[in-house]
Amino acid sequence: MYSQFENTFMMYLPRLCEHCLNPACVATCPSGAIYKREEDGIVLIDQDKCRGWRMCITGCPYKKIYFNWKSGKSEKCIFCYPRIEAGQPTICSETCVGRIRYLGVLLYDADAIERAASTENEKDLYQRQLDVTTFVSTLPRSERSESHRAGD
Repeated sequence: MYSQFENTFMMYLPRLCEHCLNPACVATCPSGAIYKREEDGIVLIDQDKCRGWRMCITGCPYKKIYFNWKSGKSEKCIFCYPRIEAGQPTICSETCVGRIRYLGVLLYDADAIERAASTENEKDLYQRQLDVTTFVSTLPRSERSESHRAGD
């Protein structure tokens, strides 16, 4: 038994909400506790209205809502809205080791897509893909973290 325990490991896997354009969880919540903010589209759960019926958990196609057994309420990613309102990036985008999460506008050059797709040498494909998109941060330069300064 000890050898089995010794070979186990634990990893943190965040359940990030997609903040859908037309969220199914909002429609399936019978208490009306889940709502989408008009100003930025962030989907939130009003903890005072939540009755813990868990319909939203089954309604979310991405299974991002979970039930907190201690509080008896459903919970989900809040897109770090207090940080967004303060002009800071979300924690997941700021600390992402792989730097795959960005917060801002992603622009692309339509002509560059065709050039990237017609690249003959597959070793050049990665750089061509990077050339297609340009990351534009919505945060002032002084407030960006080191992980968001790659494009500067």
